[in-house]
Amino acid sequence: MSLVISRLISKKRNDFQLSVSDINIGTEQSVSIIGANGSGKTSLMESLLGLTSCVKRDISFLGIDINTFERNKNNNKNLGVQLQKSQFNKELNVKDLVQLYKVMYEKSCGYIYELLNIDELMRVRYEKLSRGQRQRVDIYLALAHEPELIFLDEPNTGLDAQYRQVLSDLLIRMKEKKATILMASHTNYEIELCDKVIWMVNGSVKDYGSFDNVITKAIGKHKLELTCYKPEIFAKVIDFIKGENSVRAIYTNDISLEATVYLQDNILLMLLDAYSAEHYSNISISGCNLNDLITESRLTKVIN
Repeated sequence: MSLVISRLISKKRNDFQLSVSDINIGTEQSVSIIGANGSGKTSLMESLLGLTSCVKRDISFLGIDINTFERNKNNNKNLGVQLQKSQFNKELNVKDLVQLYKVMYEKSCGYIYELLNIDELMRVRYEKLSRGQRQRVDIYLALAHEPELIFLDEPNTGLDAQYRQVLSDLLIRMKEKKATILMASHTNYEIELCDKVIWMVNGSVKDYGSFDNVITKAIGKHKLELTCYKPEIFAKVIDFIKGENSVRAIYTNDISLEATVYLQDNILLMLLDAYSAEHYSNISISGCNLNDLITESRLTKVIN
């Protein structure tokens, strides 16, 4: 295993404490950390890297116990890290950073340099870069030495469509070179790049597995949304939906006559057969996604 979390507990801070155990990530796997803001995505990343104080840090990188790993500074050459905020000396320009990292890691891949178009930024001071430019530089510094274990914290932030595709291509190439990737994610685009997800809720792991399995277990495959014209029809529609075995949860607003339903099976045609389209100002069904997983936990259910 490239990354093993046997037990990881952060110090308690502002009523928040990270507590994660029994997570194993193999070679060539890519894993997204997902969850609402404040759920512990960045805290997990920073705790793994030793950037947050922990009361328990029983983990291993690349098959090496973390204490042994960190004692040998040469092991850092096998790590690639991109965080949401990087701090460098204000006088350094991009050229300085590129040269510094090349000396540190003894390797700098030209194809990554070219794909991220770093050359056009070389004379710019790091602190003067735009958000998207800084993200490109941070990704380059994390990947240019082709590390075996890669940590990325919401790497698509600030990137336009062109560079999102470049990042996707680079991560696929890293996996082909046997790299393991752990990525804090906030978009479906990032999740699509990964084999599994770690779903964080209040500092703990709610579930770990493929995204399809995690979301299906949590809320189902489909989201039905509807708005009725008349309250008497709305009440009948909700009763009809409650009678379906595949329904996981229903959220209703009796004032606006709106409902959101999470369910395993697509019952749209069955519902329209029972109560025709003329009764609705809106009715639609779609597949569940990351936003549904995060939002669902904050709503008030009519049924489980």
